[in-house]
Amino acid sequence: MVKSIFCDKSKLAELLASHEEQVLRLTQFVKKGDEVESGCDPVWIEPLQDECFELLLGDEVVTSQIIDGVTVRFCEEVAYFEVRQDDVVDLSSVAEMAYQKVFRLMEQLPDYQLLRIWNYVPRILEGADEQERYRLFNAGRFAAWQERGPKDEAGAPVYPAATGIGAYAGPLVVQVLLTRQSVRHVQNYRQVPAATYSGKFGKLPPVFARGSLCSGQLIISGTASVLGEETVHETAKEQAEETLRNLKALCSLKNLGACSFEIADLHTIRVYVRKGEDLAEIKQVLVGLDHPIYLRDEICRPGLLLEIEGIMG
Repeated sequence: MVKSIFCDKSKLAELLASHEEQVLRLTQFVKKGDEVESGCDPVWIEPLQDECFELLLGDEVVTSQIIDGVTVRFCEEVAYFEVRQDDVVDLSSVAEMAYQKVFRLMEQLPDYQLLRIWNYVPRILEGADEQERYRLFNAGRFAAWQERGPKDEAGAPVYPAATGIGAYAGPLVVQVLLTRQSVRHVQNYRQVPAATYSGKFGKLPPVFARGSLCSGQLIISGTASVLGEETVHETAKEQAEETLRNLKALCSLKNLGACSFEIADLHTIRVYVRKGEDLAEIKQVLVGLDHPIYLRDEICRPGLLLEIEGIMG
C-alpha cells in the first residue's frame, strides 16, 4: 500500500526519476545549516547519517488536488496532505487550529478515514509542568478532536496510529495519511492506551492508537520503552531492547487476534534518538532491522532516549 525509500542527496534525482509518479510525500530532514531542496517538504529534525530524504511511495500513479488551499495527493486507496501552523501564539491554540484544519479538510473527503498521522512539535520539551510544550500540544489536539474529530457509531473518538516528536525549528507540522479501505486501530497489551493515561502526564492526554491495520499492513506508531504508562530503563541499550519487545508484542497473534507479523517484516523504519552519543549502542541492538533512518531530536518524555516507528507487511 505505502512504503518509504530513504536516500542522500546524490541519489535523490535518480530515485525521483524512477518513482516520480508514485511520490505521495518528499520529506527532507534538514541538518542545521543546510538549505531546503526545491520541491521538498522540510522537517527540522537532524539526520544522523547522509540519508536525509524520504520518498513516501504509493503503489500506483499519484494525482493531486488543492482543497481549501491544501495540496492533497491521491494514489489508489490512499490520500496524503499536511498542515503547517506557525508557532506564533500559545502552542495549545496552534495545535487546535492545525487539527481543526485537518478535520475541516477531511469533511470534504467523506470516503476517506484516518490511517496515520505524524506530528513535529518544535521544542517539544520546553517549559515545565502544564506549560511543557508537549502537554500544550496534547491539550490543543484533544480539544479539536472532541469538537470535530472522527467518531465511531457510538460517538467515541477514533484515534489512528501517530507519532509526536520534537523538532529544533520550524512551524508545527501535521502530516496526514488517509485511506478508503477498512482500518482497525489497535492497542498493545503491554501498554495503557495513550488516551487513558493518568494525569501525571498532563491534564489532557495524548490521543493515538499503537498501530493501524489496513490492507495487509500494520502501520506502527512511534514506540518507546514504556510499560503500562511508565517509562522504564535508564540506558539506551535497555530502552532499545524494551522497545523491540513492545514491537514484537504489538504485532503478535495474541495482540492482533486474526493475524500476526514478524520483526523481520518491519520496513520504512525511523529511529528517533535523543542523544547522538547513544547511536552506536542503539545500532547494536537494532542490527537486524531493515535499513532504518536515524534522526535526532527530543522525544516526547524527558526520560525517553529513543522511539521507533515503521510498517509491517
